[in-house]
Amino acid sequence: MMQRMGRNRETHARWLTEPVSEKLAQLFESTEARLPTNTEQAPQAPSEITSARKVALSVENLKYIIEVVARALKVTSDQVLSPSRAREVTLARALIAWHALRAGTGTLSDIGRCLERDPSVLNRAIENHKAQRPDLFMKSLRELAGEVIRAQKQA
Repeated sequence: MMQRMGRNRETHARWLTEPVSEKLAQLFESTEARLPTNTEQAPQAPSEITSARKVALSVENLKYIIEVVARALKVTSDQVLSPSRAREVTLARALIAWHALRAGTGTLSDIGRCLERDPSVLNRAIENHKAQRPDLFMKSLRELAGEVIRAQKQA
C-alpha cells in the first residue's frame, strides 16, 4: 500500500508540473470561465468545462414542485421527506424528481440529496411509477397546479 501511495504522489507531482494548454490558461484568466447556470447556456460553454455540472439546484423551484405534487396526490411535504415507503409517497417522490429533472431544477443526485434518497432509487421509482401511472407523468407541472387550484375552489 505504501508503494501505491508513493506512486500516486509521484504521478500527482508530475501532473502538477505539466504545462497547461494556452487555451485553458486563457479560459482560467477570462470571465468566460464560469459554469452555465441553465440548460440554455450549456451549448455555449467551452468544451473543457462541459463535463462539469451544468445546472445548479434551485431550492425554491424544488420546494414549489414538492408543494404542487404533494397537494395533487394528497400527501404532505413532511411525508415526502419522511422515510415512508408507502405507495402514494414513493409515487410523489418519483413525480417530484421527474418534474424537477424536466424543469432543469437539478441533477438526480441533487434532487436525491434534497429528498434524502439515493439517485438510483429515484430513477427506479420514476421508471416503475411511469409504467403504472403514465397519465400522471404526461401532465405538466402547470396542469397539476391547475388541478390543485380547481380542487381547492370546489372544497
